[in-house]
Amino acid sequence: MSDVSPRTERLLTLLADGQWHSGEELGAALGVSRAAISKQLKQLAAVELPLESVVGRGYRLKTPLDLLSKERVVAAMQPDAAALLKDFALHTQLASTNALLMEQQRQGQIHAQLCVAEQQSAGRGRRGRVWHSPFAQNLYFSLGWHFQSGIAAIEGLSLAVGVALCEALADIGINQPRLKWPNDVLAEGKKLAGVLIELAGDADGECSVVLGIGMNVAMQAGQDIDQPWTSLSALGSRCDRSTVLAALLDRLLPLMDSYEALGFKYYQQRWNSLNAFAGTHVQLLSPSQTVNGLMLGVDNDGALLLECDAQARRFIGGELSLRPGRAQTKHAGA
Repeated sequence: MSDVSPRTERLLTLLADGQWHSGEELGAALGVSRAAISKQLKQLAAVELPLESVVGRGYRLKTPLDLLSKERVVAAMQPDAAALLKDFALHTQLASTNALLMEQQRQGQIHAQLCVAEQQSAGRGRRGRVWHSPFAQNLYFSLGWHFQSGIAAIEGLSLAVGVALCEALADIGINQPRLKWPNDVLAEGKKLAGVLIELAGDADGECSVVLGIGMNVAMQAGQDIDQPWTSLSALGSRCDRSTVLAALLDRLLPLMDSYEALGFKYYQQRWNSLNAFAGTHVQLLSPSQTVNGLMLGVDNDGALLLECDAQARRFIGGELSLRPGRAQTKHAGA
């Protein structure tokens, strides 16, 4: 599943401290020759890590790595949340954590399953957008879950997930995270995290959900991203990524476990209290029209409510995009 060999993964662990390591030292640790180490080091290009080499000193990464650790994640989690997790797979590099779990869903292996990657080569955001995934800087993970009552019973789930993410961020000291309908987490008006949910199954019977989350933890400037963004480190957080992931899972796993019983109505008021655009004029874009209105919040199904021409109108997700806007309604196209 990974584009990086197990030996290269071990080499990354040795180099993660950002200190100088001689070829002899690395070879002895991995049980290979110095020449073999040189070949392994070339594989680091696959994860786009800048490596320095100096004769007489050896090799080091230009920037130390905060590698994820399954053991540290589980140890940092609340016991009740950790008990809900049935499988935890950590990969060095994947095309997409969501894609992997969707494939495993087709094979019947899905419930309470966590898939995490240090890097994604084909990460996706909402509406098929690319999710930038530099190595060991952010969090890229997916949860697979079985639900028994059909797709209708999990309406609004992605919005409830946003609430859980904001509350987890508050748990680790991030001030005033906010939600942008339907699936973005903002901080200081900039994107911090996104949610992508994929479904398979029956409208009224058993269905499977893959919940994908990307969160900027320590992303460096220079990424080609077409919207304002921020990261936990830019917001002043000093938590390592394993601690952040544990905090997120402490909120997300109980949500997934209880959502069929509680539904979105349990989260509606909390979502509205975190609404980034509450009481402001917004612009809602779709392939066929642009609607301007006053943000009223969301209803108990998670639908967006806008006041347009003195009337409340209801909008559900799909190909809709929310932006700051003006209090008028206009139609563009058919």
